[in-house]
Amino acid sequence: MASTTPPGAANSFPKFGLPVCPANMFVFVREGTEPGRAFPLNRNIVRLGRSAQHADLVLSGDARLSRRHATIVQLARPGGRHYILIDEGSKNGVLVNNRRVDVHCLTPCDTIRIGGTVLEFVPEELLPVESDIVTLEPLSVPSDVDRSDFRKPGEVY
Repeated sequence: MASTTPPGAANSFPKFGLPVCPANMFVFVREGTEPGRAFPLNRNIVRLGRSAQHADLVLSGDARLSRRHATIVQLARPGGRHYILIDEGSKNGVLVNNRRVDVHCLTPCDTIRIGGTVLEFVPEELLPVESDIVTLEPLSVPSDVDRSDFRKPGEVY
């Protein structure tokens, strides 16, 4: 019987589970319009792009970025934290370690290229000393939304 596994899918995630990451992970801007900036991944979902209306982590000035280019989803499990990078259908795509991806489970020190910006996925202890740490703005939730449905960052579910 022929295998139904798509080419490359067998290596999409490690055989024994997702890579485990430390709690304090950052996206550090290596190259682009804002080099040296570091953004903490302190939410369950962080949207990356060039528009403040469509992204939490805004990289303005990069015309090759989509308004909402990619999303990083944090999964907190009893065995540790996992971070999944998702291309949001961007025109110029997402590259991780020079390979184009639609969905990728990040591991510490992965290099991410979106548009003309090069990011590095790093734990806090590996941030360069001269990093400009940028706090993400709090999420705004419309007043008519039941807030009990929202999980706190790092909450196990």
